[in-house]
Amino acid sequence: MDEFVLNIKTNNTSSRKQRKTVFHPCNAKKSSDVPTPQMPAKKVKLKAKRDGDGIPRKILRSKSSPSTTNPLQFVHKSDEPRTSSRDGRTDEVTGGERISALMQATVEPRIEPVFSEKLWKPFCDSLGVQSFITSCLVDRFKLTRLTAIQKEAIPHLLEGKDCLIRAQTGSGKTLAYAVPLFHQLMSLEPPISRTDGTLALVILPTRELATQTFEVFQLLGKACVRIVPGCLIGGMKRKSQKVSLSKGLNILVGTPQRILDHILRSVNLSLSKLLYLVIDEADRLLEMGFEQSVRRIIDHIREVSNAIGKTQSLQTVLLSATLTP
Repeated sequence: MDEFVLNIKTNNTSSRKQRKTVFHPCNAKKSSDVPTPQMPAKKVKLKAKRDGDGIPRKILRSKSSPSTTNPLQFVHKSDEPRTSSRDGRTDEVTGGERISALMQATVEPRIEPVFSEKLWKPFCDSLGVQSFITSCLVDRFKLTRLTAIQKEAIPHLLEGKDCLIRAQTGSGKTLAYAVPLFHQLMSLEPPISRTDGTLALVILPTRELATQTFEVFQLLGKACVRIVPGCLIGGMKRKSQKVSLSKGLNILVGTPQRILDHILRSVNLSLSKLLYLVIDEADRLLEMGFEQSVRRIIDHIREVSNAIGKTQSLQTVLLSATLTP
């Protein structure tokens, strides 16, 4: 039986129109790829890419070929040429060049002189500071020239003025108020004695600073034998501190909490005769949360002074590294 092959030509275009595309879940790679009425097709959000420095780049669509394979063109914002507002010329300086120019710019630091040209002995002699204090500064402290803060502060403090002193740690500010303090205490009439009680109070934020200041006062006290300094800081026994207070301490150096503790609990500490109040490192006192303690100490000084009818004013000195003009 002969085989007949019948070649029938069909219209491919019409067959394509008649065919219907059937999506079956088994043929899809993921169920999310099948658009359904309940699940609309996902929209692709274009996010601006960022460079290594974190600066977003503009996304510009190509107008010439919108149907190309890469329709997005990324242009760095700082790489765009700038147009000068004066003559309309284009400035080709990019962001990287501006940053490198800033990195190469030299900044001159503000340098404040620490030492002055004044010598201790002629300076103290001109102000009338007692000779044994000057000899102590030259012989025991081995000092020759004054610092800038000492030169400016000592004359005003010797006149009995209240002072706000801006000085950093290590600028010689301790001697700036210690020298006038010892000079004025040694000039009191009748002469000062240990039984007169506390006449000067120095408040510092930490035990280390209080200990360093107390050592300076001890060294000056060897020349001023009638003045007895003392130190009230945490970490030391209260009993030994109470014994020293009962014997008499003319100058008290300490931290706010321990001073306030003795004011509230010890009857041996009396500030009714106080003549000098020094608040050193005032900025650090505030940073460390001692504002309320310092306020309570000052309020106590006012109360006891008003109670006895004290007429002599209290000389106050405040020192800080962050004071502004």
